[in-house]
Amino acid sequence: MNLALSGTHASGKTTLAERLIRSLPDHTIVDEPYFLLESQGHHFYDPPTPDDFELQLTCSLDAIEAATGNCIFDRSPIDFLAYLLAGPGHAAVDFDRWIPRVRRAIARLDLIVYGPLEEPDRMRDIPVERPRLRRRMDEGLRELLEEDPWELGARVLEVRGSEDERARQVLTHLGR
Repeated sequence: MNLALSGTHASGKTTLAERLIRSLPDHTIVDEPYFLLESQGHHFYDPPTPDDFELQLTCSLDAIEAATGNCIFDRSPIDFLAYLLAGPGHAAVDFDRWIPRVRRAIARLDLIVYGPLEEPDRMRDIPVERPRLRRRMDEGLRELLEEDPWELGARVLEVRGSEDERARQVLTHLGR
């Protein structure tokens, strides 16, 4: 079974992956593309550019396509579409070239677990980079997952609450 954790930055995806792996020991966590690329020596712009997000999207798609076992992906390809839409320069992005490949990758995922921003913000006591981008991305991601304008066909479970509550919701959904 392949799961992708979806949400804006600082929304609890990595923590949720760590909670889930305790109950799904036959799974492997696939780190988020930003960290995979950074570990390979890539340097991202500050602020991030559309090229940065497209590179992460490519990395995400490559990881899903290469998966042979049970994986928990720390981010879904749809996250990067949302970042591209939320950031400056989105008018220059050729989304049509990405959609067929994203659609094929989404078909390989059994479930996307979406952790939206909540009120009050669970990260309110921690400084978060680019709060406006974070909020815009979360709003755009919700729209992409709920309305599915590109007909990606993702199976989505929205989770809320503490890290443990979110993990319980996923495991209950999976029948574990």
